[in-house]
Amino acid sequence: MATWCYIPNSLELGYSGATKLPLGLYSSYSATIIGKTKINGGASIQYNFDNNGFHHLNLHIAKWNIFHKDSNLSDFVAYNYQNRILDINDTKNKFENHQVKYGLNLKKNLGIGAGLDYLSRDYDKIGGYLYATKWFSKANISATISTSLFNNRINYKTKIFKAIDFNNRFIINRISFGIAYEEFMEYKDLYFSFIILI
Repeated sequence: MATWCYIPNSLELGYSGATKLPLGLYSSYSATIIGKTKINGGASIQYNFDNNGFHHLNLHIAKWNIFHKDSNLSDFVAYNYQNRILDINDTKNKFENHQVKYGLNLKKNLGIGAGLDYLSRDYDKIGGYLYATKWFSKANISATISTSLFNNRINYKTKIFKAIDFNNRFIINRISFGIAYEEFMEYKDLYFSFIILI
């Protein structure tokens, strides 16, 4: 979920896969107002898995317009939880990540953020977390990079999404295609997705 670009009260559904975890799903919901209550928040779930007991669960919760809201500056806070069972060097490894970040959405569709990443289970480490995203409005493309910095390791993920918008009279407002590459604790994988915005 891009934490800087929302359509009010939007629902996304789609397929999420990876070269090593080919099965999966993606869903998100974001809302500016529900009834008379201002929400300014959203949540998403991404789940990739295979038939051998390996998986990657990613839960994301965000709230925006915390302290700032104008045409040149807004902000957001987000929490991300990841649970993974991965095959690394023919060994089953279990990981949990708790990531908290605060960020700013700046002019020219640029978003930046920083926070903490707590890696638990077999690895008990706390590291720094950095995030940057850019939306190219003319091309309808977003590019995002995030990285976690631990004592002797850098984990990172890069993502590119291409969106195709439709007329508001259709039930489908947008479809997007995404590709991402991740290096995480000696595990490398290429992710891809197809998402429909309703």
